[in-house]
Amino acid sequence: MLRLSDQIHRAYQAALSSGSIDGAESLVVRLRDFNAPQPERDELWTQLVDHYSAGPRQAWPAALL
Repeated sequence: MLRLSDQIHRAYQAALSSGSIDGAESLVVRLRDFNAPQPERDELWTQLVDHYSAGPRQAWPAALL
């Protein structure tokens, strides 16, 4: 049985490969920079949530997690 983190990672990779979450990879990479200024991180999170809201909603949850 796969761990939940592995399932999330596979779903994220599959969504990236399918092209259904264009732009997610750059957002996720930039969100990993914990030294970025807080206002910038807030804006990145807002962008990520906005993408999720706009859809496709089946693909974006893996990027959010």
